[in-house]
Amino acid sequence: MEIEKRPSYQLTPYPFGTIKEIWAISWPLMLGFFSQHLMFFVDRLLIARYSLKAMSAVAISGTAVWTILVFFVIITSISEVFVGRYNGQEKFHFLGVPVWQMIWLSIIIAPFFMLIGIMAPKWIFFNSSISHIQGEYFSILVSSGSFVCIGCALTGFFAGQGKVKIIAIISIFENFINMCLDFLLIFGGKIIPSMGAKGAAISTVISKAFAIIFLFSFFLSKKNREEKGTKCWSFHSSIFKDCLRIGIPSSLHHFLAMCGYFMFFQVMSIAGRDYITISALIQPIYVFLIFIHEGLSKGVTSICSNFIGVKKYILVWKNLFSSFKLIFLFFLIIFVIFFLFSPNIFSIFLNKEDMLILQDVFFAKKLYYVTLCLSVFFLFDGCVHVMIGMLTAAGDTRFLMVVGLIYPWLLYLGPVVIAIYFFHATINQIWIWLVIQSFIYFIILLRHYYSMSWKTQKMITTEN
Repeated sequence: MEIEKRPSYQLTPYPFGTIKEIWAISWPLMLGFFSQHLMFFVDRLLIARYSLKAMSAVAISGTAVWTILVFFVIITSISEVFVGRYNGQEKFHFLGVPVWQMIWLSIIIAPFFMLIGIMAPKWIFFNSSISHIQGEYFSILVSSGSFVCIGCALTGFFAGQGKVKIIAIISIFENFINMCLDFLLIFGGKIIPSMGAKGAAISTVISKAFAIIFLFSFFLSKKNREEKGTKCWSFHSSIFKDCLRIGIPSSLHHFLAMCGYFMFFQVMSIAGRDYITISALIQPIYVFLIFIHEGLSKGVTSICSNFIGVKKYILVWKNLFSSFKLIFLFFLIIFVIFFLFSPNIFSIFLNKEDMLILQDVFFAKKLYYVTLCLSVFFLFDGCVHVMIGMLTAAGDTRFLMVVGLIYPWLLYLGPVVIAIYFFHATINQIWIWLVIQSFIYFIILLRHYYSMSWKTQKMITTEN
C-alpha cells in the first residue's frame, strides 16, 4: 500500500496545530538558541568571575551592540518567511533566491558596521567610568556585524523548510568553539595574555565565522543547488525590495524595543547601586531563558508562513494556542525553580569578594522578589513573542512597527522614568510594572489577531 505523501506545507508528521507539531519544529530551534544563550551565559559567568566591574560593563555594552545589530539582523532573518511561503506553494526553485538577496545586503552594510564600531563608542559611553572596557567589547562585535546577518539569512533557508536540526547542530558546534576560546582569551594562559571582556568578544567573532562556513557548505550542496535554487546567487531587485518592504518594519519594531531596553539599563545605572546591580544580575538569567521564546517564535513563523502561503488560516490559531500551552508549562517550571532557589542561584556570577552582597538581607529580599516577577514576565513575554512570530509570517510587520513606535515609550520606558524620578519607586515596584505592561502588550497583539486584518497582507511580488 502506497503511503500518502504529505503536502509541502506540513512540515512534520504530526497533526496540524497540535502541541506535537509546534514542539517538533521548535525544540531543535530552542536547542540552537539554548546553545547560543548558554554561550552568552558562560560569557557573563566567566566575565563576572574575572570582575564584577567587567560584568557591569558588558551588560550595558552588550545591550548597545544588540541595539545596533538588531535592525539588520531582523531584516536578513526575513528570508525564513519568504522561504516558508515558497515552500508551502511548492515553488522550490525559488527557495535560495531570497536568501541570496539578504546575503548581498549583509555584504553591502559591512562598511557601515565597521564605521559604527570605530566611531560610536566615544559617543555612547562618554560619561562612563568603565568606557574603555565597554568600548573595546562594543567595537569588536559591531564591526563584525555582517557575519551575524549572513548567518541569519542562511538560517532562514533551513527554518522556512522545517529543516531545523541542521540549525541546532551547527549552533551547538559554534558555541562549543566559543566557550573553549572564552576560557583561553578571558583569563589568558602561559602565552596568551588575559583579555577580559575583549577576549570574550574575539571568541564570539571567531566562532561565528566557523558557523557561517558550515552553513554555506550545506546551503550550497549539490541537491540544494539543483532543486532549491541556491545556485541563483544573482541580484533580483523585485525580491530584494519585497524582503526590505516586509523586513524593515519588523526590524524597526525590534530596534525600537531594544533602544528602550538599552535606555532602561542606562536609567538603572543612574538610579542607584541596587537598581543596576539587580538588573545586571537578572539580565543573563533572562537572556539565558529567552531561548524558549525565540525557538517557539521562529517555529511559529516557520509553520504559519507555510499555512498562510496556501491560505490555511484556520490552522494558524490552532498553532498559536498550542504554543501558548507550551509557554505556560515552561513558566510553571521556571517559577518553581525561582521560588525554591533564588537568590542563591546568583552566587555563580560572583567572585568571593562580591559574594558579600548576597549577605545583605534587604538586597537579597529585593533580588528574590524581582526573580519571581521575572518568571511572570517570562509568561506574558513568551506569548508576545509567539504573536510576533505569527504576524511576521503573515507579513503584517507595519502593525508591529507602529506598536514599536508607541509601546517602548508609552508603556515601558516612560512610566519607569516617571516612577523613579518623580515617585522614587523601588526596583520591586518597577518590576511589577514590567509584568503589567507585558500583559498589556500581549492583549494588544491578540486583539489585532482577532481583527483578521493580517489576512490581507500581500508579501511576494511573484505570488500570483
